[in-house]
Amino acid sequence: MLTPKTIRQLIENFTGLDLGVKSRNKVYINAKAVYCKVCSDHLRFSHTVDEIGNEIGLSHGDVCYHANTSFAGRLNDDIFAEFYIEINDQVKAAKKVLKQTAPVLQLDAKEEDPIEQLIAKLTENEIKYNRLRQNVSVEWLEEVIEMTPEQLAFLHERIKPAIIRTKNERNS
Repeated sequence: MLTPKTIRQLIENFTGLDLGVKSRNKVYINAKAVYCKVCSDHLRFSHTVDEIGNEIGLSHGDVCYHANTSFAGRLNDDIFAEFYIEINDQVKAAKKVLKQTAPVLQLDAKEEDPIEQLIAKLTENEIKYNRLRQNVSVEWLEEVIEMTPEQLAFLHERIKPAIIRTKNERNS
Protein backbone atom coordinates (compact mmCIF):
# COMPACT_ATOMS: atom_id res chain seq x y z
CA MET A 1 0.00 0.00 0.00
CA LEU A 2 1.20 3.47 -0.83
CA THR A 3 1.85 5.50 2.33
CA PRO A 4 3.42 8.87 3.23
CA LYS A 5 6.47 6.93 4.44
CA THR A 6 6.83 5.26 1.01
CA ILE A 7 6.69 8.63 -0.78
CA ARG A 8 9.13 10.10 1.75
CA GLN A 9 11.59 7.27 1.10
CA LEU A 10 11.20 7.72 -2.65
CA ILE A 11 12.04 11.43 -2.42
CA GLU A 12 14.86 10.87 0.05
CA ASN A 13 16.42 8.21 -2.17
CA PHE A 14 16.08 10.48 -5.20
CA THR A 15 17.53 13.60 -3.52
CA GLY A 16 19.77 12.19 -0.81
CA LEU A 17 18.07 14.52 1.69
CA ASP A 18 16.40 13.72 5.01
CA LEU A 19 12.95 15.32 4.85
CA GLY A 20 12.68 15.23 8.64
CA VAL A 21 15.41 17.86 8.98
CA LYS A 22 14.11 21.33 9.86
CA SER A 23 15.81 23.63 7.38
CA ARG A 24 14.97 26.73 5.35
CA ASN A 25 17.45 25.75 2.68
CA LYS A 26 15.88 25.91 -0.79
CA VAL A 27 16.61 22.26 -1.62
CA TYR A 28 14.82 21.07 1.53
CA ILE A 29 11.87 23.39 0.94
CA ASN A 30 11.57 22.16 -2.67
CA ALA A 31 11.73 18.51 -1.60
CA LYS A 32 9.09 19.09 1.10
CA ALA A 33 6.85 20.95 -1.36
CA VAL A 34 7.03 18.02 -3.79
CA TYR A 35 6.41 15.56 -0.93
CA CYS A 36 3.32 17.47 0.21
CA LYS A 37 1.94 17.89 -3.31
CA VAL A 38 2.48 14.26 -4.32
CA CYS A 39 1.01 12.99 -1.04
CA SER A 40 -2.01 15.28 -1.29
CA ASP A 41 -2.58 14.21 -4.91
CA HIS A 42 -2.18 10.46 -4.41
CA LEU A 43 -3.15 9.84 -0.77
CA ARG A 44 -6.06 12.22 -0.23
CA PHE A 45 -8.56 9.41 0.30
CA SER A 46 -6.38 7.12 2.40
CA HIS A 47 -4.44 9.46 4.71
CA THR A 48 -5.24 12.69 6.52
CA VAL A 49 -3.22 15.87 6.06
CA ASP A 50 -2.02 15.46 9.65
CA GLU A 51 -0.69 11.96 8.89
CA ILE A 52 1.12 13.29 5.84
CA GLY A 53 2.64 16.12 7.87
CA ASN A 54 3.58 13.98 10.86
CA GLU A 55 5.80 11.85 8.61
CA ILE A 56 8.18 14.78 8.06
CA GLY A 57 7.39 16.95 11.09
CA LEU A 58 5.02 19.46 9.48
CA SER A 59 1.72 20.76 10.79
CA HIS A 60 -1.59 20.55 8.95
CA GLY A 61 -1.25 24.16 7.81
CA ASP A 62 2.34 23.69 6.64
CA VAL A 63 1.35 20.70 4.50
CA CYS A 64 -1.50 22.68 2.91
CA TYR A 65 0.84 25.64 2.28
CA HIS A 66 3.54 23.48 0.69
CA ALA A 67 1.05 21.48 -1.41
CA ASN A 68 -0.68 24.56 -2.78
CA THR A 69 0.86 28.02 -2.44
CA SER A 70 4.53 27.08 -2.17
CA PHE A 71 4.23 24.43 -4.87
CA ALA A 72 2.48 26.71 -7.37
CA GLY A 73 5.08 29.43 -6.84
CA ARG A 74 7.95 27.07 -7.60
CA LEU A 75 6.59 25.58 -10.84
CA ASN A 76 8.31 28.29 -12.92
CA ASP A 77 11.65 26.73 -11.96
CA ASP A 78 12.38 24.11 -14.63
CA ILE A 79 14.51 21.97 -12.34
CA PHE A 80 11.77 21.94 -9.69
CA ALA A 81 9.12 21.08 -12.30
CA GLU A 82 11.23 18.21 -13.66
CA PHE A 83 11.84 16.96 -10.11
CA TYR A 84 8.09 16.97 -9.41
CA ILE A 85 7.27 15.24 -12.70
CA GLU A 86 9.87 12.52 -12.05
CA ILE A 87 8.64 11.80 -8.52
CA ASN A 88 4.99 11.94 -9.59
CA ASP A 89 5.68 9.50 -12.44
CA GLN A 90 7.45 7.11 -10.05
CA VAL A 91 4.48 7.23 -7.64
CA LYS A 92 2.06 6.60 -10.51
CA ALA A 93 4.15 3.61 -11.61
CA ALA A 94 4.18 2.25 -8.06
CA LYS A 95 0.41 2.64 -7.81
CA LYS A 96 -0.01 0.81 -11.11
CA VAL A 97 2.11 -2.10 -9.89
CA LEU A 98 0.17 -2.22 -6.62
CA LYS A 99 -3.11 -2.23 -8.53
CA GLN A 100 -1.93 -5.05 -10.80
CA THR A 101 -0.77 -7.20 -7.91
CA ALA A 102 -3.74 -6.51 -5.63
CA PRO A 103 -5.65 -9.68 -4.85
CA VAL A 104 -8.90 -10.16 -6.68
CA LEU A 105 -11.92 -9.97 -4.43
CA GLN A 106 -13.03 -13.49 -3.66
CA LEU A 107 -16.76 -13.92 -4.06
CA ASP A 108 -18.54 -16.16 -1.59
CA ALA A 109 -20.21 -19.03 -3.37
CA LYS A 110 -22.14 -21.76 -1.67
CA GLU A 111 -20.10 -24.94 -1.73
CA GLU A 112 -23.05 -27.08 -2.68
CA ASP A 113 -24.14 -24.92 -5.63
CA PRO A 114 -21.82 -25.55 -8.62
CA ILE A 115 -23.47 -22.80 -10.70
CA GLU A 116 -22.67 -20.15 -8.08
CA GLN A 117 -19.11 -21.46 -7.91
CA LEU A 118 -18.78 -21.16 -11.70
CA ILE A 119 -20.23 -17.64 -11.68
CA ALA A 120 -17.80 -16.62 -8.92
CA LYS A 121 -14.84 -18.10 -10.82
CA LEU A 122 -16.00 -16.45 -14.07
CA THR A 123 -16.26 -13.06 -12.35
CA GLU A 124 -12.80 -13.48 -10.80
CA ASN A 125 -11.28 -14.39 -14.18
CA GLU A 126 -13.06 -11.48 -15.85
CA ILE A 127 -11.50 -9.06 -13.35
CA LYS A 128 -8.03 -10.54 -13.98
CA TYR A 129 -8.60 -10.37 -17.74
CA ASN A 130 -9.68 -6.72 -17.60
CA ARG A 131 -6.63 -5.82 -15.50
CA LEU A 132 -4.39 -7.50 -18.06
CA ARG A 133 -6.07 -5.72 -20.98
CA GLN A 134 -5.67 -2.34 -19.25
CA ASN A 135 -1.97 -2.91 -18.76
CA VAL A 136 -1.22 -4.31 -22.19
CA SER A 137 -2.53 -2.21 -25.01
CA VAL A 138 -1.03 -3.08 -28.35
CA GLU A 139 -2.81 -3.22 -31.67
CA TRP A 140 -1.86 -6.79 -32.55
CA LEU A 141 -3.19 -8.05 -29.21
CA GLU A 142 -6.64 -6.67 -30.02
CA GLU A 143 -6.49 -8.47 -33.36
CA VAL A 144 -5.52 -11.75 -31.69
CA ILE A 145 -8.39 -11.42 -29.20
CA GLU A 146 -10.87 -11.12 -32.06
CA MET A 147 -9.61 -14.26 -33.86
CA THR A 148 -11.63 -17.44 -34.22
CA PRO A 149 -10.32 -20.67 -32.66
CA GLU A 150 -9.25 -21.92 -36.10
CA GLN A 151 -7.29 -18.73 -36.76
CA LEU A 152 -5.65 -18.98 -33.35
CA ALA A 153 -4.60 -22.59 -34.01
CA PHE A 154 -3.11 -21.58 -37.36
CA LEU A 155 -1.27 -18.64 -35.78
CA HIS A 156 0.07 -20.84 -33.00
CA GLU A 157 1.48 -23.35 -35.52
CA ARG A 158 3.17 -20.50 -37.41
CA ILE A 159 4.83 -18.96 -34.34
CA LYS A 160 5.56 -22.19 -32.46
CA PRO A 161 9.16 -22.47 -33.78
CA ALA A 162 9.89 -18.90 -32.63
CA ILE A 163 8.46 -19.63 -29.19
CA ILE A 164 10.59 -22.77 -28.85
CA ARG A 165 13.70 -20.92 -30.00
CA THR A 166 13.07 -18.10 -27.49
CA LYS A 167 12.58 -20.57 -24.63
CA ASN A 168 15.80 -22.38 -25.57
CA GLU A 169 17.73 -19.08 -25.67
CA ARG A 170 16.43 -18.17 -22.20
CA ASN A 171 17.42 -21.54 -20.75
CA SER A 172 20.95 -21.45 -22.13
